[in-house]
This record gives sequence, C-alpha cells and structure tokens, in this order.
Amino acid sequence: MDGIPADKELMAEAGLRRPNQAPHDRFLASYRARMGYRDTPLEPPAVHGVEGAIDLHCHAHEGQQDALAVARTAAASGMGGLLFKSSLGMRRPDVAGPAGVIREVAADLRRWCEETGVEPISLWAGWITSFTKGLPMLRAARTQLADGVKAVWMPVFRSANTLHKVGGPPIWWGVGTDPAEWSDPLPWARAVEVGEHTLDGHGRLKPEYKEVFRMAA
Repeated sequence: MDGIPADKELMAEAGLRRPNQAPHDRFLASYRARMGYRDTPLEPPAVHGVEGAIDLHCHAHEGQQDALAVARTAAASGMGGLLFKSSLGMRRPDVAGPAGVIREVAADLRRWCEETGVEPISLWAGWITSFTKGLPMLRAARTQLADGVKAVWMPVFRSANTLHKVGGPPIWWGVGTDPAEWSDPLPWARAVEVGEHTLDGHGRLKPEYKEVFRMAA
C-alpha cells in the first residue's frame, strides 16, 4: 500500500487473521456474500486496448456475466478468444457438459457477427473435476475431454484447502438440507475427509489426478 510503512502494512494484514491463523470474520463474510450472489447476469462494458488478447479464466454462471454478452464485447473489442471456466447451464441434462453450452454460445455469436459485420472470435470451454454429474471422476474427465473441453481445473470450492480456509455449504458433505447454509472453516482432518484433495498422505499426486493431467496434456 503506497505511503504506508511496511511494518504497518504487515500489522494491518495480521489484523485480518485470528490468533489461530484462521481467516477473520470480515473475510469470511465477504466470501460467503460473493458465493451467494445470484442477481441478474451482468452486462460487460466496452473494452479498449485488448486486441488479440485471450481471457483464460472467464466466468458466466449464475450471478456472473452473460456468456453471449461477454463474447459479443470480446469480439467487438478485437480479442483473440475466451476460455470459459464456468457457464450458465453447464449442468443441463441435455448436454454432456460445458463444451455443449459454449458451442451454443459460439453459434449465437456467429449469427450476431454476421448481422453486425464484427469478426467472430474463438470460444472454448473448461471443466472442473468436481462436476462429474455422478460419474467416477476419471470417467467424467474422459467424457468432458471427448466432448471438447480445452482446459481442466482441479477441485476449487469443494477442495479440502478451500473448506479448511473458508468453509462451505454442509449440504455438500451430507450434513443439513439448506443449500444457503455456510459452515465455519473446517479443521484440516475434517476438510480432507469431506472435501476433494489431489495429494495423498505423502504429499504425492493421487493416481487419478495424475491420469487427468496425462489425458489433458
């Protein structure tokens, strides 16, 4: 922070944590508020100076941007492409996963570009290993890669690390029935028990995640 001595900056940072090193309540409250935000999709403004750029981490799920609106803005701005990490409808039963949704968005974008004379851009879908649609993780990974996803993310919100730092909805691990309920940060042992963790007890990558890396390479 400009103009603030380094020691005061460190103390300010320390003040955001409890003595046991757990995140401060204010941090947890802001995280929960963000995760629970489900308003109408956001329409992005015009962007300049991004010609040829590729966004590798684009969100378009509930409470985030609208995928087609983002794609239109990106195309009109001369970007090179968008890689969607999430998209509205990626869990629809009539598509295998996010790649099917983004193909629909790409078709809508092409029609809009034909009408406006804007050069279309490339759109790609990514997939998070937590979203298996009830399949074993490796089978789900093969299905999603075969369907056309171009990037794979390891566990995020359901990872043991996240549950240990900020908690999560207990309904995820079979406790409670309210999807809006949010737990306190879980003890590490409990987080590993109910969350997803890519490493084994010796700190090595688990075989199933190693195979996902191999398939995606």
